[in-house]
Amino acid sequence: CWQHLGYERARDLAAALLRYIVRSGGYFAADGRFLPDMAEVGPDHPRYGITHFHGHAIVALHALHHAILTGDQELLEFSHRVYEVARGYGDPVLGWFPEMTTGNPKPHTAELCCVADMLMMAVMFAAAGLDDGCWDDADRWVRNQFAEGQLRRTDWIERLSTGMNPTLATGRWQYACFDNVAERNLGAFAGWADVNDWVHFHEERRHMRGIMHCCTGNAARALYVAWYHALSHQAGKLRVNLLLNRASPWAEVHSHLPYAGQVDVIVREPLDLSVRIPEWVRPAEVSATVDHRPRALRFDGRYAQLGGVKPGESASLRFPIQERESAHYIEGRRFVVRRKGNDVVLLDPPGRYCPLYQRDHYRENETRWVRRAAFVAERVIPW
Repeated sequence: CWQHLGYERARDLAAALLRYIVRSGGYFAADGRFLPDMAEVGPDHPRYGITHFHGHAIVALHALHHAILTGDQELLEFSHRVYEVARGYGDPVLGWFPEMTTGNPKPHTAELCCVADMLMMAVMFAAAGLDDGCWDDADRWVRNQFAEGQLRRTDWIERLSTGMNPTLATGRWQYACFDNVAERNLGAFAGWADVNDWVHFHEERRHMRGIMHCCTGNAARALYVAWYHALSHQAGKLRVNLLLNRASPWAEVHSHLPYAGQVDVIVREPLDLSVRIPEWVRPAEVSATVDHRPRALRFDGRYAQLGGVKPGESASLRFPIQERESAHYIEGRRFVVRRKGNDVVLLDPPGRYCPLYQRDHYRENETRWVRRAAFVAERVIPW
């Protein structure tokens, strides 16, 4: 309300609520660690011992938002402490973050709300110039767990029997719908994603956990935040922060990642162009052309500076991209991860119901294109 309407009492109330949680709420340790949701309840309470990731991360996200808008140093330092601690609760390569950090049921699964919170914080820290390395976190997470967490096919759902006992839902069926449910959820985000599967079968409770739509709302917001900040434009200077396909009034970004180490920027307005190179690339390995003519590069940190580019010209950056393999231990299980650039192209062992990271086509080194009409708004809303 304050940001868009200038209502100062809303700003002050938000600050007071945030400071109460940070200072007196008993929800965070001084070093940013998450404390249990309800420390005062006993073992007979259903929430005993539970520490919910999203319930904590969303506080840090809003503290960061408030700090960026107001310059509140206390809330800024708090949000950064929490962000660094939260990275350690999950896997910072995959961008897999658990629904709960303590408490049953085990093993914990990834609620996409948690992934969205972390992605938004990473982008906001980086875009505000507070932590440039967060661009690398954002790139890894948006390409892996976040992208894989969106429901893009439903054929596997029809083949499953969840083992649901209708008698457990007596009295609830008047609120249920059975009409093309799976198809109507295309584009939604997973509520309980396993490390290697879109759903999780809970052995103890003998039922499958798949989706809850709080994640769809929160992840949709994260989509916008990542899309909005993938480019930044000010006073004729365009910075490409995330190497993702993006149309804008100033230029179109066509990314070949992860098929090839190449990104093309087709310019629409006269501009001074900078492109952030991926974390695995050394500046000396990057070459550039503008309309197929070599262009010398200067570097400002991780940003390759191409200088002036005219409307209608196409600027291209090329750099090496390789596969690399690593072992990851998540929720007491060992997974072998093979990445090409930052994109996971193989995860072993694979999932059972809707396996994630079925990306053999990325390993073919031949860029695939799909032609789509791109809508470019005359005005975008900062969020």
